[in-house]
Amino acid sequence: MKIALLPIYNEEGTVLSVLESVIQWADHIVLINDGSRDNSDSLIRAWMGSHPTSATYLALDKNRGMSAALKLGFQHIEQQLIQGRWNPEDLVILMDADGQYQGANILELCKVLEKHHYDVLTVQRDFSSYPMYKRWGNKVLSLWAGFLCGQKYNDIEAGLRVMRAKVIPSLLRYFLGWRYSCAQEIGIITVLLGFRVDNTFRQPVHHYRSRTQLLDVLINASMGLLASLRIRLKELTSTQQKR
Repeated sequence: MKIALLPIYNEEGTVLSVLESVIQWADHIVLINDGSRDNSDSLIRAWMGSHPTSATYLALDKNRGMSAALKLGFQHIEQQLIQGRWNPEDLVILMDADGQYQGANILELCKVLEKHHYDVLTVQRDFSSYPMYKRWGNKVLSLWAGFLCGQKYNDIEAGLRVMRAKVIPSLLRYFLGWRYSCAQEIGIITVLLGFRVDNTFRQPVHHYRSRTQLLDVLINASMGLLASLRIRLKELTSTQQKR
């Protein structure tokens, strides 16, 4: 089963086309409205009226950032697992709702994950359309994440990844989710928890768009450090208790 997890913030121009694309390959869609101030909410509700069994719609009362939206989606998926409605081996696809990624590429991503028995696979984007400062910022954050968790990342900040549903309950024990910290936290936490993670699958990006600022780079780096410290502290405490 393939479950698409889509955080949405002011995407009235793309959300319907993205949903029509995603419904072609996803068995279920979990939509999280991150306090959109445009017409996204009414568009989503109208679309769901004609697809009543294909999607779950969650909403935050105000804009809290992509990480908070994903956390709400993760909590919903965890509940479905606890209740036995979804399977731990189901695939959860995290993607933006701005039309950057295409269904054919996503299906290929899922096939690669299953073929190599990965638990998490994050795409490596083609940066040819990105400004130089974005390339360098991503490089720094990818190196930082690799330093903290011990695994090389080529593109830690990519907005498209697929993971097995069984990863989510373990991830939630350490995931804080602040602004755009999700990529750093997911990348570092999953590796340190022993999941099989890959970041070598190349993916074209159909258009460039970014909402992050310099402050977010500092926040993401700090949240990555905090995530690694929480896990290592727990490991240290467990080791001392066993003695």
